[in-house]
Amino acid sequence: MNRFVKYALLVATVAVASVTTFAQPKLCGHRGSLWGVENTSEAFINGALKGYSYLECDVKVTKDGVHVISHDDTTNRLGGSLTIASATLAELKAETYTQTRGGVTYTGTICTLAEYLDICTQYNSHPLIELKWATGINSNDTSGIPALINLIESKGHRADCIILTSMKPCLEYIRKNYPDITLQFLTGQYWESHFDWCVKWGIDADIESGYFDKAVVQRYHDNGLKVGVWVLDTESAYKTYGNYGCDFITTNKLDPATLPELDESITFPPNTVDYPVTDNRINGFYQFANKGAVVLDKTLGSADLSRAHFRDGKMYVLLNADTPESQIVVVNTKTGTRLTSPALPDGASLRAIALAADGSLLACASSSSALSIFHWQENVVAPETLAEIPFADLGVDQLGSHFVVSGRPDDLYVYSSCVVAGKPSLIGFNLLRGNLSGSPLIGEIDAEPSSLQLVVTPSNRFNVLVNYAAGCSDEYTVNLNKMTVTKYSSFNPATVDKNSPVAFLRFGTKPYAVGISWVDDVYYIRLLDMSRHIANAFSVSRFLPESGSAAKITAVGGEVVEGKIVLYAATAMGEIYTFVSTEEPIDGEGENVGDTDFLLEKVWERSNVAGNAPDNLGGDSARQGAVVDGKFYVNDRNDKKVRVFDENGLVGTFDGGAGWGTAADDAGNLIVRDDGASSSIHSFLVYPAGNFSATPQRFEIDCLVDGQTDFISASGNVVSGLGYVYLFPKNHEIVVTIRFMDGVPEVMAYPDLAMTGSAAGYVIPIGNNSENWLYQIRTTGYYQYAGGESTQYLLGRASTTQPARNSTGGGCLFRFSARQILVHPSGANYKGGFTVRNMTDDTVIGSVAPIGTLGYETGGNYSTFTWLFAKRVDAGSFLIYNYCPANGFCVYRLSDRNYQGLVDGVSADSPVVATTYYNLQGIRIVRPDASMPVIRVETLADGTTRASKIYLPR
Repeated sequence: MNRFVKYALLVATVAVASVTTFAQPKLCGHRGSLWGVENTSEAFINGALKGYSYLECDVKVTKDGVHVISHDDTTNRLGGSLTIASATLAELKAETYTQTRGGVTYTGTICTLAEYLDICTQYNSHPLIELKWATGINSNDTSGIPALINLIESKGHRADCIILTSMKPCLEYIRKNYPDITLQFLTGQYWESHFDWCVKWGIDADIESGYFDKAVVQRYHDNGLKVGVWVLDTESAYKTYGNYGCDFITTNKLDPATLPELDESITFPPNTVDYPVTDNRINGFYQFANKGAVVLDKTLGSADLSRAHFRDGKMYVLLNADTPESQIVVVNTKTGTRLTSPALPDGASLRAIALAADGSLLACASSSSALSIFHWQENVVAPETLAEIPFADLGVDQLGSHFVVSGRPDDLYVYSSCVVAGKPSLIGFNLLRGNLSGSPLIGEIDAEPSSLQLVVTPSNRFNVLVNYAAGCSDEYTVNLNKMTVTKYSSFNPATVDKNSPVAFLRFGTKPYAVGISWVDDVYYIRLLDMSRHIANAFSVSRFLPESGSAAKITAVGGEVVEGKIVLYAATAMGEIYTFVSTEEPIDGEGENVGDTDFLLEKVWERSNVAGNAPDNLGGDSARQGAVVDGKFYVNDRNDKKVRVFDENGLVGTFDGGAGWGTAADDAGNLIVRDDGASSSIHSFLVYPAGNFSATPQRFEIDCLVDGQTDFISASGNVVSGLGYVYLFPKNHEIVVTIRFMDGVPEVMAYPDLAMTGSAAGYVIPIGNNSENWLYQIRTTGYYQYAGGESTQYLLGRASTTQPARNSTGGGCLFRFSARQILVHPSGANYKGGFTVRNMTDDTVIGSVAPIGTLGYETGGNYSTFTWLFAKRVDAGSFLIYNYCPANGFCVYRLSDRNYQGLVDGVSADSPVVATTYYNLQGIRIVRPDASMPVIRVETLADGTTRASKIYLPR
C-alpha cells in the first residue's frame, strides 16, 4: 500500500519555557462550607460569600414530604435525636444543631431545599444537589423526582443546577424525562466500572480524590464529559487536580482569592499509550540481579548499537544505515544470537528504525524529495509503505536521520530530526490510518543532528527527549494542537551523563528512566524515578553492573516482564547485559489464606491502671518509644538517657539524645533524635542492633524543609543494606524520608499529601517501601501514600467509644493470615487504649481498655500519642506492644486459631529432645525430634501449657 501525502509545512518558533495560566476549576462548597454547621443556611451563605461557584448540599425527604438538607438519615451526629424520614419539618426545625469546625463551634437549624435555592439566588451561586436515599428518590423508587424538579424549576435554577448522586436509576430517570438538566455520577475507586455507562447516558463524573489522574480526566474529556473531584482542602491538592484538568473541585475551605495559578502544560495526559500502566506494586527502591553479559553473534560485524531498540527480550539493530547494504537484525538478548533479518523494501536505504506501541517494527528512508515510512506486520514478511512525505521544496535537509514514533500504526505520531536553513530542528506529524492528520510542525532545537537520540517520553505523547553531545538531555514539547515547539525540561547533568542513551518504561502507574552514569572510568546504568519529570529524576536502584565490562554503554532499554523490571545495556564491545529486579516476599507469605479465627489475649501489663507502672515513664517531654526484642526503649531528652523497660519494669539505661523522636528499624537498630530543633537541620544517633552500649553513629542531615518533627519512624536496616527514617514536619504537606544505603543517608521528600502536619505528624511504614506508608496527626484519621498517590485509609468521625478511633495519634499496620490488620488508638484520648481491626474483612477483632488515667494534663501524656507496634512471633501469632507516655506499657498476643492445629499426644512441657527456635514472653517454639512437627508451646496464666502445631514462615 502506497499512500502519497501532500501538505504544507508550518514552521514554528521555539518558545521560551514558561508557565501558561488558564481558567481555574469551579469550586463547590462542600455542604456549604466549613464556616457553619454543615448543610445549614449559615454554611451556605458563608460559602457563597467566600466565592464558591457552586454550593453542594445533600437532599432528604421528611415524613410530611418536604425536601430538606441533611447528609445523614438521622440528626444524631449534630446533636439532634430525630430520623429524617419519620419526622415532620416542624419537628426538625425545633432542633438546634451544634458542630465544631476549624476550631470554631457553630449552632444552626435544618435548612430546607427551598431555603437553600433562595440562598443560591440571592448570593449568585449555583446549586449542586446530591440526592441521598429518600422516600420516592432512591434506586427502587423514582416517583418523588418530578416534585423535586418542579421545586428546582420554580426557584429558577433548572438551567444552572447540577444533580449529583451514586444512584444510577435516579440519574437515568432524570436523563430520560429532563434531558436538559446537568447530571453527575458520584463515584470513587471503581470509576472505571461505570465509565461506559457515563458515556452512554452523557453524565459527568464526580470522583473521590486519590483514585484517578490526568489521563482519566482526559479520557472523560475525550468523550465530552466533565470531571469533578471531592473533597480537597489544601492548595497542593488543588494544584494537583487542577493541573489534571478537573472541571469542578469540592472543598470545605479553599479560598478562591489565594489559590495558586495552574500550569496548562502539566495537564497533558501522561503517555500511557507507549508506556501502559501495569498491575505492579511500586517500590521506593529496586534491587536487581545481574544476569551477566552475552556476546553478540560475530556475524553482526561492526554493528552500530548506539540506536538499538529493546522489546520482548529482543534487540533490534539497524546495520549500515543510509547505504544500499542497510539491514535490520533482531537479536535474542539472552543468547546474543541472531533471530531474524526482516525483509527490506525494494531499493530502500534505511536511515533509522523505531518500534510502535504494539511492538511492530517501523523504519524510514529518505530520498531527495520524500520521506518514506515502512511498517512490518511481522518480522518475517516484507513491509508495507505506510506513508510517503514529500519535502523537496521546503528547505528541509537530513530528514529521518533520527526518528521515533508514538502509538500504533493506525494512529501514529512521528518525530524526526532535520535541518532547516542550517538550524537543527524537530519535525512532528500525525499519521491516521496512513494519512496525514492536520498540519505537520517544524521547530528549532539546540541539538546537532549528527549526535541525536530521540525518545518519546512518558510525560506526554507530544514530548520528545533529545540527547546530544553539546549538553545534557532536553525534553521538548512538540504540540501539534498549538503548533509550538517548546523546551519543556532537562535532565540534571549530575543524574544522567551527557551524550548518553536513555530509555523509559512504566511500572505500576509510575514512569521510570534508564539512565547512564560515568563513575571511576566505568559506565553504569541506573533506574530513575521520573514521576516529578526529568529535571527532578532521582535514582531508585544501585549502580549497575556491580561488576562487568568497563566498555562504553551505547544503548539501554527497559520493560516489564512477568511482573519484574528488566533492564538492558549494550556496550561498544558487542555485549548485552541484562538485569532483572528482585523483590523481598510480602510479609506474611506462607500464612493461612482461608477463614480466620483471631484471638486477642493479654500477655503482660505495667500501668497506672493496673497499679504497677514503673518510674520514669515520661510524658512531660513528649517522649516517643520504640520496641526491640521485646523491650521498650524511651529517650528522655531532659537528661539525655534512653530507658529500657520490660515486664519487670525499668531494666536499664544508656546515653541518649536531645530529641523526642525514638524509633527502631526492622533489623533492630535504634534511631534517636539528638536535637529538638524546628529548622531543617536535624541530628540522629544510630545504635547498632545487639550492641546499644556501643558509641552510636551520629548523623547531621538537612531534611529539606523547616518544621518541628517531634516523632520519627523507621524501616529496613539503616546500618547495612537498605533502610528508611521517616519524618512528617509540622505545617507541611510533605513527608521527608531519609534513605540509608549501606549506612549512607540520602534525603527525599514526598509532597502533596492529603493533609497538613498542623501538629506532630507520624508515618507508619508498610514493609520497607518508601512508596507505601500510612501517615497521620492527632485528631485525624489515617491516610495512605502508595506509589505517588495519597488516599484516604481510615477516616470518619473520631470518638472515645471503642472500637472507633479517637483523637490519639499512633498505630501500626501489618499483614497477618492474608489480612491487613490495623491497630489504632481507641477509648479515652491519650490514655493508651487501642482496637485491633481486620481491614480486609472490615471487622473488629477486639479492643483494649485504656491502660492509663493521665491525658493531656500536668504530669500526663503531652505526646498525645500511644505508641503501638506489632512483632511477629510465628506464622500463627503476633505480639502487639503498647507504650503510652506517663501511663504505662502492655503487650497483647494476636493469634489465628484456624492456623494452629492442636497436637495430640505430645508432651510439650518437657520434650526429650528439643530444638528451641524462639523463646519470648511465655512462648517457646520447639521441635521434640526430627519426626515431630514444629510446636508452639504457650504458658497460660494458670501455669499450664498449651501445645499447638505451627508452620514457620518461609
